[in-house]
Amino acid sequence: MITRSFYKELGKLLYAVAKADGTINPNEVKELKRVIKSELVPAEKETDEFGTDAAFYTEFEFDIYEEMEIDTELAYDSFISFVKEHENYVTLEMREKAYYLATSVSDTFKGKNKAEKKLIARLRKDLKLNKYIL
Repeated sequence: MITRSFYKELGKLLYAVAKADGTINPNEVKELKRVIKSELVPAEKETDEFGTDAAFYTEFEFDIYEEMEIDTELAYDSFISFVKEHENYVTLEMREKAYYLATSVSDTFKGKNKAEKKLIARLRKDLKLNKYIL
């Protein structure tokens, strides 16, 4: 269950990154789907009662937040709060993967803009990632 919660929170983070500049570009959504299928799904073994890979909860949550046009700060803060509340569960590898995915989505549309760069820098700090990692 906590695995699905992590993926939901990751979807919120990726939504916040994609929407940091005020709009979500279709290429950002395409990249999100690509990284979920190529990076998350192959590594995840947990499925829900319908056989859906838990990693897809990232995409589901992203879609919900996009449809509801949730405030990006709320989405970002939800992810960071989850990481802090579950620091024994959220490993360094998981934090690095979240950072990598956020950077990947951010770089999709003409590179990072100022708002996205600021959010990515904040994410690195909030996840307590060494500046030499990644």
